[in-house]
Amino acid sequence: MSVTNLLAVALGGAIGASLRYGAYHLLHGSAAVAPHWAIGLINLLGCLAIGLLFGWLDTRGIDSERLRVFLAWGILGAFTTFS
Repeated sequence: MSVTNLLAVALGGAIGASLRYGAYHLLHGSAAVAPHWAIGLINLLGCLAIGLLFGWLDTRGIDSERLRVFLAWGILGAFTTFS
């Protein structure tokens, strides 16, 4: 584990947690979606995004560990983890 990867996860996690918070309040507050449905939709969206991300990275031949750590473990990991 490198310090730069750790920082990438931390920064991505802060972004992902903020996105989850905003998405939850958008769905539950503005769209009047029940809390359990809002959480489920966020998790499904995050899972879809992780699958699309890895598929896109693989088809493009992008093998940057730091980018994967930042996007998948950081942003999308935090986006889908809190339920």
